[in-house]
Amino acid sequence: EEMPVANYHLMGLEDFFLSFAGHTDPDSSSIDHLMALKEGDRLYPNMRYGKFIELRDEDGCPVARLSKKGALKWRDILFADNVEVRVAAMLERSKLASDEEYRGKCQHEIWEVPICEIRVLA
Repeated sequence: EEMPVANYHLMGLEDFFLSFAGHTDPDSSSIDHLMALKEGDRLYPNMRYGKFIELRDEDGCPVARLSKKGALKWRDILFADNVEVRVAAMLERSKLASDEEYRGKCQHEIWEVPICEIRVLA
């Protein structure tokens, strides 16, 4: 069986709003969904409020948000029919690693950020 031909792109840290999960309500299920993610899991792009691009898990729970820079860079690719977004790795982030101006908004001490691979299928 032949493997489908694909181009792969690795999204960088600058492509994500790294404090997204840190700002979620402690009662939200997003943190639990993040903790359950593993390498290879598929994520689905979703436009939120017409301006934010979120990545959602198979249950539809938002687990990441792209930065403004990341949204501009990837928006035309992410919503194409022949594209898959997969978790390549999980990065642990902490309140102390956040910019000082954002620390007050953090609802969690530690959270994870999915680093994603974009597969453009031929």
